[in-house]
Amino acid sequence: MSNNDENMSLGLGKVDVKILKEHVLRYFPKTFRPSLDGNILALSGKVVISHNPALGVPLETLGFFAFHYTACNIAVKFATPKFAICGIYLPPGTTAKELEVIAKEFGKEAKAYGVEIVGGHTGVYEGINIPLVSTTMFGIKKRESRVAKIGDRVLVVGEVGAEAYWLYSLAHGLDIKEDFWRKLTCLPIALKLANVKGVKVMHDVSEGGIKGSLLEIVKWLNVGLSIRSRDLPLFEGINELGVDPLIAPSYGVLVALVDSGSLEEVSQVLDHLGVPYSIVGKVIHEKRLLIDGKVVIRAVRSELDSLYGVISSSDPIISCLGRVFKELEEMPEFSKLVPQVGTNIVYAKEGAKSLSDVAGLSGRVVVSLGRPKVCGKVVYGGSKYLASFLLEVMKFDVSKRACVNIKADKNVMRVLKELKLSIRYVPPIRVEDVCPITMVVKCDKKVYDAYYYPGAHGIEPSIVILARNPSNLLDILKEVINRVN
Repeated sequence: MSNNDENMSLGLGKVDVKILKEHVLRYFPKTFRPSLDGNILALSGKVVISHNPALGVPLETLGFFAFHYTACNIAVKFATPKFAICGIYLPPGTTAKELEVIAKEFGKEAKAYGVEIVGGHTGVYEGINIPLVSTTMFGIKKRESRVAKIGDRVLVVGEVGAEAYWLYSLAHGLDIKEDFWRKLTCLPIALKLANVKGVKVMHDVSEGGIKGSLLEIVKWLNVGLSIRSRDLPLFEGINELGVDPLIAPSYGVLVALVDSGSLEEVSQVLDHLGVPYSIVGKVIHEKRLLIDGKVVIRAVRSELDSLYGVISSSDPIISCLGRVFKELEEMPEFSKLVPQVGTNIVYAKEGAKSLSDVAGLSGRVVVSLGRPKVCGKVVYGGSKYLASFLLEVMKFDVSKRACVNIKADKNVMRVLKELKLSIRYVPPIRVEDVCPITMVVKCDKKVYDAYYYPGAHGIEPSIVILARNPSNLLDILKEVINRVN
């Protein structure tokens, strides 16, 4: 299939068999020949079944999490994942290339853990707004879990808040290792701990953070737990985010109830895996959860949970811009700041040297039916003039890596002055194929916070605002809207 075909939108309904074979099945480990309507599977022994949806994560991570969400559920039930059914449901406009990104990652993880794909469905449907992967998995039971007894120890394995730090970094454009998300799984840990007889119960941390998972153990197993929060193995930097580590997203962390006589064996296994862990409490007589001596009856969700579905990429530059554009689209008042040519925001990599190092919308934010409408995708090289201006700015001030263009208005200028932003007035000149604001930066050899251009023949007045990142720009725009209104 040519690159043009790969980038064409898939049709509605089940994908064509040719597309299925070339972009999905080729990556899936399987010993059977795919057949019409269904496949026959022979199972023996005790079988553990789990099902999970995966959605709202960056596309390049979706296949990974779709596999691990369900495989981890199998492993913490002391079973080995063996077979999977994978349903990939896509919104209109999805391309064959994007489908392949999902399938390739899912297949890669399945091969790594010896899981065979035995069925599924792949299609494009109206009503689906973001890609969704639905996974059912079957595992063969290794052994039964054991009844927890008073005095058993509670272990937390993995870095609490690592997922939260990943989400926050992507949303705010902070530098983070591109494949950081690959560590957000407890599957290898659970598979190893299942071989230790003294490990009685395992549970993977998901919605509600560590507090929510502890509550689930108490409610489902009818046990009591007493926990010391100071002993939790926290991810370095989580406290700087201003979120409660107890409810912070922490997928990849595992809670285990362990016989006190098996702690040494468990420690040896975890030390060999090289994962952080800590004994954080014990099983108690009262059938309730105590954290630092206080009774806990529910776990509220962290504000960071709302970032799922907003983050579009595991690239922090792309993801941060995507989040900001989504927020702007949900602010009707922002339409008053959108010029006739439309608004764009660009964000540069640290040390950016060329247009390919600067991300922005491939289109513009325009006004449609009185509301802001984001047109296009966030891509590197998405804006020529605004990106060229930013690259010139970074020659003199590397801290300013983001900028936005908005409609020029005397009230906006008033607010910018109230905010103590330094403003440069640009002469009303016009040079073919050259941005007058960029020319001014070259001549000044210094950078201001904002640039006001009064316009020229055929060019409307505009204001360009600079900041460290798109999040800072969004704060300024919100303040402008509030004060102007």
